[in-house]
Amino acid sequence: MEEHSTFKFTWLLQPVLIAASPIIHMFVLNPDGISKSHLFFALTITTAAAAILFLLSSLFYRSLFKGALVTNILIFLFYASVPIIHNLLVPISKYYFDFTIAGIRILRIKSMLLILVLVTLFLVHRYATKLKSDFFLKLFIFPLLLFFAISLAKRTQTVQKSNSTVEQYNNLNQTFRDTVLKQLPQTTKNKNFPDIYFIILDCYNSQEYYSKMCGFDNTPFLDQLKSRGFHIPVKTHSNYGATLQSLSSILNMNYLPKHIQPTPFEHMWKNNNVSFFLKKLGYKYLDLYRNSLEQCKNNLKCNRSLWQELKHELNLFCFDYYSIGRYFLQAWTPLYQFISFYKESLRQTIKLKLNMLNESTKLQSQKFVYAHFMIPHPPHVFTEDGSPFSPDNSKPELESALYGHVESTKYVNREIIKSIDIILKNSKTPPIIILQGDHGYDYTYGKSNWSKYQILNSYHLPQGGNKKLYPSITPVNSFRIIFNHYFGTKLPLLVDRIATKEN
Repeated sequence: MEEHSTFKFTWLLQPVLIAASPIIHMFVLNPDGISKSHLFFALTITTAAAAILFLLSSLFYRSLFKGALVTNILIFLFYASVPIIHNLLVPISKYYFDFTIAGIRILRIKSMLLILVLVTLFLVHRYATKLKSDFFLKLFIFPLLLFFAISLAKRTQTVQKSNSTVEQYNNLNQTFRDTVLKQLPQTTKNKNFPDIYFIILDCYNSQEYYSKMCGFDNTPFLDQLKSRGFHIPVKTHSNYGATLQSLSSILNMNYLPKHIQPTPFEHMWKNNNVSFFLKKLGYKYLDLYRNSLEQCKNNLKCNRSLWQELKHELNLFCFDYYSIGRYFLQAWTPLYQFISFYKESLRQTIKLKLNMLNESTKLQSQKFVYAHFMIPHPPHVFTEDGSPFSPDNSKPELESALYGHVESTKYVNREIIKSIDIILKNSKTPPIIILQGDHGYDYTYGKSNWSKYQILNSYHLPQGGNKKLYPSITPVNSFRIIFNHYFGTKLPLLVDRIATKEN
């Protein structure tokens, strides 16, 4: 019988703890943003996978000790693969290979990662028997305990700092809220306020960008919007180049306070000024960004089977913005985005949210619907006709990326026009519709300051609202104009600018 063949519970416990520790770490750092059900789901999957890997490795090596060691190392390589890829394998790939074709690049990086794993397995097979179990225990358990201690300490510090910044922001924002509340109608009786639809298409660019960078003429879609009563300012741009900053600014009708760091984005989204004021006016707030299953069932009266609900929960775990699974899988985007399950889940999530947007029009009460779609944001998963998109790896990476961006744009153009027609048809009072991109498609990955601020910014403001718009309006002033025109406030318009560190 081989050395270390006697079972020790710690040999199974260590892989399970190592697999679970990054999940617990992410939850500890963000307990309010990650649901308990997603935490349980994530822990169940990772610990079960670790236990199965331990069993298979032990059977392969015919040694429980080697099986545990291999499992620990493979789990470590899995979690550490992103820095390994970016800091080691990508530079090697750039130095030794032609790096212009996306498919070849990914294939070679995958191959080098596989070689690294195989070398690790060989070294364990060759030299593991020379290790002592005490050394094995100290090697993994002590750093793990230290990791948890550091995580908890950082979380405590983060919570204290976060509470401080939230308090600072609330004190600053309360003055603005008090001013607006005094200007809002004191009674909403006999007030026939229009429904409000705030639709965000993530990474949707301006016509100038599509024409200049993609060779794509998007004017037919813009003409369709105009024929339905939309106004499209011609000199517009986003105020920020990223989703968190952009939407936190739009929904609070202000630029982000630079002196409050870190910016409490989560708090600003959950307690945004627009929904706060509209609730005071009797509006029902539907946030379709979070894909709330309970909201879909109770508010939108969607009848879905148990299997559909389970599939939806799986999508939430993998791809919802505040899910552990999204953080976990997003780190593996260079490898994972080409797996069909990932693409299909994104496709189904977008389709589901489009359906929820259409269903929301059936609610009789006055409503504010916030719908955020991760399209045409990469990874691109739709062709123009709605079929699955596959990148053309024979083309240079930039050309392939821009082609995917255009295909996604054509698809969402068709679907969003259908939704707008449903909204207009089912609205007793002509509705307010804002259709915007939160930021542009930055194909240069941060090297360009132009592309990420070029957005679609269109408005359907009935009863004379469109006349209040002007050519250079930016999203930070969108709801200020709406509140002034429809609810009688007198909010001053802010200077339209790009809010960079230098500006």
